[in-house]
Amino acid sequence: MMITITTGRGLFSWIDGEDLQKLQLEEGDVYRIESGTVFYFLNDDQNRKMHVFGIHDLAAGGSTRSETGCDSKFCVFL
Repeated sequence: MMITITTGRGLFSWIDGEDLQKLQLEEGDVYRIESGTVFYFLNDDQNRKMHVFGIHDLAAGGSTRSETGCDSKFCVFL
């Protein structure tokens, strides 16, 4: 999955093996998330919303269209 922060900033956290990793992301940043990764975002700016735009490649992740509700090879999550 590829994500970009379109508005705001926040903390991106994910599990790497048994370790919790953290990365501060801000508007304009682009990041690739490995298939199967458990992750979450936390908006740490009280005055501004954080918007994340993500594109998920179903072929790479092994997900099926019925699991995601998508009609095509690529899904967009807003």
